[in-house]
Amino acid sequence: MKKELDDSLNISLKSMEPDLTVSLRKEAIDKGWPEELASYLNVRIKDKAILVSYEDAVADQIEDLEYGSKIEGPKPVLRFFASKNQEVIANKISEWSVNYLFEKGILP
Repeated sequence: MKKELDDSLNISLKSMEPDLTVSLRKEAIDKGWPEELASYLNVRIKDKAILVSYEDAVADQIEDLEYGSKIEGPKPVLRFFASKNQEVIANKISEWSVNYLFEKGILP
């Protein structure tokens, strides 16, 4: 039963990844990141936490944008995105919980 619940919740949370990825990329571009680099950003949800990933090939460039370089100051996006959107995850978990209780007939 617990595995069924976990699987169902994980599927529900994973359905949020595409929209969160679009939101993260837009936020990066709005903060002045080059669109090409922002396109490498991806959001994954694991264990009810938001994780941001990108390819190793662009890691140095992305980290320079996020943390700053000798030439340019930081344009932080990644550090704040997960914490800012954690409430979205909590709301999705709440929504899923209520829906599950109705679907199983636990709530009338």
